[in-house]
Amino acid sequence: DDVAPGEARRQRFLVHPGVAFAGGMVSLVVEDPVFQPHGVFGIPASWFSLPKPFKVGPGTDRAFDVTVKVPSDAAPGTYGGALVVDVDLGGGVRQKVRLPVQLFVPLRIGAAVSAPIWASEPTDYSLVGFENPLGDVFTDWMAYPVRIPAGSGPVEFSVYDTRGEDHMDIFVFDEGGQEVDSTVTPFADHAVPAGLAYAPSTEQDPTTVTLLDGNDLIDLELPATVWVMVSDSSRPEPGFSTFRLAVRRG
Repeated sequence: DDVAPGEARRQRFLVHPGVAFAGGMVSLVVEDPVFQPHGVFGIPASWFSLPKPFKVGPGTDRAFDVTVKVPSDAAPGTYGGALVVDVDLGGGVRQKVRLPVQLFVPLRIGAAVSAPIWASEPTDYSLVGFENPLGDVFTDWMAYPVRIPAGSGPVEFSVYDTRGEDHMDIFVFDEGGQEVDSTVTPFADHAVPAGLAYAPSTEQDPTTVTLLDGNDLIDLELPATVWVMVSDSSRPEPGFSTFRLAVRRG
């Protein structure tokens, strides 16, 4: 889910005891978020509002709510974490269940973000629609939601490699997963296999794509949330690069 700075999301859960459950105390804690994949922020415990420990009796369902509130100064990007449900069954017996949590903080129009991205070798997009390792795609896709308000004109997305060496690409999808536009589908350099025609994406010459310019693959009905995916398409060897993605009104 995308949760903008200052917004909150609430999720309801249900404890449904098994037939042999004799009752016990249930408590929730936030798992230490330090162990996240490179490029993913950990969700701090302070963002969560958890219920106080409660008792569940045999044969009795119990619902509880968990709320996550994103502070106003949160950076855009992917956030991950987990809740641990701890059930004290008595007699020194405990059962724990881990609930993964993931959310995306949107990138605002008029803002930019830098982040790492992994790739192992050049990505071949010459067969669009065959984006998987068997189709010679060897890059992660870093995702950012962007909210486009009603009445908006063209919106430009640009990306470059901060070292000025790799070719970066952008895909933009609607909330249904349909491609709205990209730097891949209509461009001739991607028709050449193995990425041999790629040019580096630099600060002076970034890779760009513009929505709402009359050339989109599908029509967007505003207001809309689009999902922007960044691809490192020409890294020559395994490793991380750093991209700079910017969104502005075109």
